[in-house]
Amino acid sequence: NYHSKEEEEEEKEEDDLDKVEVSLGECIAHLKRKIRKYEGRTLDQRCIEQITSEVAGSSSSSSENRAHGLIAWTDFKVYLNAFGTYTTVTVLIILVVVGAILGILSNVWLSIWAGRGQGGKQGEIDLVIYGSIGAANAVVVALSTVLLTICSLVASRILHGLMITGLLSADMPFFDATPSGRILNRFLQDLQSIDSFVPSAILQQLTKTLSLVSMLSLVMIYAPYSVGALLIITPIMSTA
Repeated sequence: NYHSKEEEEEEKEEDDLDKVEVSLGECIAHLKRKIRKYEGRTLDQRCIEQITSEVAGSSSSSSENRAHGLIAWTDFKVYLNAFGTYTTVTVLIILVVVGAILGILSNVWLSIWAGRGQGGKQGEIDLVIYGSIGAANAVVVALSTVLLTICSLVASRILHGLMITGLLSADMPFFDATPSGRILNRFLQDLQSIDSFVPSAILQQLTKTLSLVSMLSLVMIYAPYSVGALLIITPIMSTA
């Protein structure tokens, strides 16, 4: 009997909630308040679930949702827009390409030098040329590293400013629902991870891609018959 009375009371409460009438204007205002704090974010499935759960009143401030999988291109685009101007990015790409070309030249000249097998004056000239190529490559790498550091510092300042602006313009319900430690974590650990790993990852990706292209180019130039072997090996490696 006790359980039946509780069930009857719960059913009565649900019936009362169903009878509550809310105007369309109140619904729109409530939805705007919930969506406003997601301004500037990518509208993906996770964001939609967060908005619907908050509108339904089932969101919890104690749990923090984390994104999984690959980083969306829109998120990369935000960082690249803050990374630097078109001029600095173009100069950085040119330096990386020049570094890759100098790496190819050093290998080609080393093969020419070894093929000659001459000593004396000609050997000294070959050694000076090989050393000059290596020195030029070192200078290009140093310049690209300095420019990358400057661009990453600029991106860090811009992103920090955007975060500060968004935080200061947030509504009071945001601070009521979000723990202060979570906010500090965004400004400390997450921003530090972006500053430390993203610029170096971008440079390494460009360098490795150009190195791979240069190696394949050398193979095709000096051993064109190996292209047939690559066409046979590539499908086998992709299915393995």
